Amino acid sequence: MELSERLLKILKNNPSWIGRVYESFIISAIKDFERNNPPAHSPDFKPETNRRPYGYLHNKLFDPVSEENGESDVADIYFGYPQPLLDSCKVTTDPLNEDKDWFCRTTWNGWAVEVKTKLVDKTERPLRHLAYANKLKTALPVSPKAAWMQTRNGKELTSNQLKRRWADLYVYILYQLDDGIPDFTGATGTYIMVIPTFILNEALKDTGENAETIQLNKLMKVLAPHHLRYFTYLTEHIPGKMLQLASEHWQEMFAYKREGDALKRQWYENIHLPSLAKPRKQ
Repeated sequence: MELSERLLKILKNNPSWIGRVYESFIISAIKDFERNNPPAHSPDFKPETNRRPYGYLHNKLFDPVSEENGESDVADIYFGYPQPLLDSCKVTTDPLNEDKDWFCRTTWNGWAVEVKTKLVDKTERPLRHLAYANKLKTALPVSPKAAWMQTRNGKELTSNQLKRRWADLYVYILYQLDDGIPDFTGATGTYIMVIPTFILNEALKDTGENAETIQLNKLMKVLAPHHLRYFTYLTEHIPGKMLQLASEHWQEMFAYKREGDALKRQWYENIHLPSLAKPRKQ
């Protein structure tokens, strides 16, 4: 994905846009992964070279109709569920109508991914080397978000009382600048981590549910000696890492999603509806 000189100039003057460009690179990488590793029902499917995880052999990863792929207040990117999950819910074609247990229809958008980017000052050693050695002392953002929901009848609601980490996966990209812009491929001056939210929450147990940051060196110690499972070297490798983790942990990840849906329903029935029934003061 090439960037025009005009966009490069804009990014130098508007560094807050860098996160959005990284999201676009990840979306492009997902599309490339889908194109290079088509599902099993595609005429271009080649089992000997296909790198799809088992659960995703037949599943579409990304909706090509929408560039943002269902972006909402809950997530930056969505990608599809593995087949074992759909089978366990007895879903074949229309999840919303076939699975009547859900309160919030946005659940069936797929896995929600939150992309977090952070600028790190220039270092003598590469960021990933410092991270491996537990010497990269930078705070990763983990702030809970207010609950946004779309009910089965399409009604949209927001609850500031119900805050949670709603995404299923977090992608952290720590980057350094080279002449005012980062290397969006991730090859130089970056440290990229993909981590399921339920694992992130486990690392935050002694910090509190409302923690807004976690120190990377602390997270590395919690994950050790398995932290390399959540590391990836290039932006183009992020889709493969997301699929790998979602295939390995779909049961835990979906349980976290069900818990979130139950919390939304509980808020709606016990707080929101009673508040509408209260008589207004004249």
